[in-house]
Amino acid sequence: MTKRAYGKSRGVTHVRIHQLAEEGKLTLVNGKIDPDVADLELQITLDPRKRMQQKLGTNGDGKPPQTEPSEAAKDAMALRRAQTRRERLKADIAEIEYREKCGELINRKQTYDAVFTLFRVTRDAILNCSPRLAIMVAAETDKNKCRKLIDKMLKTALEGLTAERLEREL
Repeated sequence: MTKRAYGKSRGVTHVRIHQLAEEGKLTLVNGKIDPDVADLELQITLDPRKRMQQKLGTNGDGKPPQTEPSEAAKDAMALRRAQTRRERLKADIAEIEYREKCGELINRKQTYDAVFTLFRVTRDAILNCSPRLAIMVAAETDKNKCRKLIDKMLKTALEGLTAERLEREL
């Protein structure tokens, strides 16, 4: 059966049938639709409440009657939600793997360990400045020389906090 004929037999436009086929909600065989298979596929994929509204029409007040979906419809909706959730998770995992390969994402534990090591080494270097500086500064009487010695020692200790050093640690 053609898309147009199937759509006409179900009260739906051929454009909508084409959209459903493109979305993978209808299976086409050589460009044609098997009505029995398509009915089952649509029963699983389409919103059961919309189908009920189409079948029953509306109340006198213009609102569709409030009906509870059947157990089969509830099962179909649950299956569809599970499939959607699974596909979203697959897409999320694929995106994460792609971003890791592009270098946009890095390993959290490895980064934490590298930063911790870098800061620990720098902290130790700064703490070791005072014992070494005490001897040098005690011998100096010129305060400018003392300041230069302290600046040089601290600059040397802080040079470890560079991006290059972090890259080597990673």
